[in-house]
Amino acid sequence: MKKVYKEAEIYEILNQVSALYDEIYRHEIQKNHSLKRRIENSLSSNLHPLIVTEELDGQLLGFLFGFDFKPENWWAKQVDKILPLKIDWYRHSFELNELCVHEQYRGKGIGYQLMDYLSSTDFDYILLSARSANTKAMSLYTRLGYQVLHDHFYFEGGHTLFHIMYKRNRTRQGAADRTGVHQSD
Repeated sequence: MKKVYKEAEIYEILNQVSALYDEIYRHEIQKNHSLKRRIENSLSSNLHPLIVTEELDGQLLGFLFGFDFKPENWWAKQVDKILPLKIDWYRHSFELNELCVHEQYRGKGIGYQLMDYLSSTDFDYILLSARSANTKAMSLYTRLGYQVLHDHFYFEGGHTLFHIMYKRNRTRQGAADRTGVHQSD
């Protein structure tokens, strides 16, 4: 069952989400609870964080986490220089930080369902970064209509190659079409 957590509701799922993240990335992260701190920071910074989960009988199968895309965000400062100027990226866009699915539930469409939820939101754009070597994630994002903004990106001080991707939200586009107002990419 899909559940959506916003603002203070996030504290209900925070420990479970953090534990799943720590388990999935146990070989890569240097400190446990790094996601928990990022989520708490997004709450205290009024970034309107969002966590969407897939749960079965009280067990967390997967989740996505993100928040408002603002110019003061660390990730935004990293990618700002590659964003096309003709779009106001900081006007009602979503920054996807994490998509995690428990290892034993991968390949069952959970990641797709979690990501597809974002299409029902009223964000104008959804932005994300994906490790270029993560071909499964790249394939998922492409199937969902995400486009590559930059395919050879290194975060400051990093050594891992990333793709920076985005999607114009069709829900918002549909609303614009009905009103006769159109934004050009």
